[in-house]
Amino acid sequence: MVLVVLAAIWAAVLLPPYLQKRRAFHPHASIGDFRNQLAVLQRTGDPYAPAPMRTPSGRTMSRTDAQRRRRDVLLTLAASAGLTFLLALLAGGSVWLLHLTVDAALLGYVALLMQIQQQRQAPARGNIAYLAAERRPSATQQALLRRQAN
Repeated sequence: MVLVVLAAIWAAVLLPPYLQKRRAFHPHASIGDFRNQLAVLQRTGDPYAPAPMRTPSGRTMSRTDAQRRRRDVLLTLAASAGLTFLLALLAGGSVWLLHLTVDAALLGYVALLMQIQQQRQAPARGNIAYLAAERRPSATQQALLRRQAN
């Protein structure tokens, strides 16, 4: 019995480092580590860039998939607002509270969509103005360039 306990203690001490070394030299471990490092680098890129949307299965959503999803959510919220409005007209009472809640969700979602649209357009305008201003030399720079050319 004592030997079994000692063997279990030695296994608990020696087995984890052995398994860790074995896993480190496994060829598939390097590929997984590389993917993890790329994911970290992707997250540390532009802090203002939106994170890519992912499906429940984990794959990255294309732009058309994201647009389709947004359209479906918007139509669902609009249909819910219409249905709760009709129920509130027929039943009255506390159903109006439900209708106002669905209306608030719809308005919030529309505001979120407008904010996303503005964020997409704002960097493009800002970069164009910045690059255009950077390429035009000032009057003193033009004079210096003329002197150097002569």
